[in-house]
Amino acid sequence: MHTPTGRFRVSEKDVWHISTIYHVPMPFYMRLSGRPFGMHAGYLPGYPASHGCIRMPKDKAILFFKNVLVGTSVRILPN
Repeated sequence: MHTPTGRFRVSEKDVWHISTIYHVPMPFYMRLSGRPFGMHAGYLPGYPASHGCIRMPKDKAILFFKNVLVGTSVRILPN
């Protein structure tokens, strides 16, 4: 699945989120607009390898997580 583009809002934050679909850890998870994808810390293999989520290096995910509030607007642009 490709990452959807458009305007979203952070609708949930969870430091130790586990995917209910794939049963894998998604640390520092920020769900977008109640949809089944979001932003989180994760390995970046250098090619598309997610099911719609935006993976970030752990230090960046922690920084985002600490500074983003539920309700913050997020815009995802096409690559």
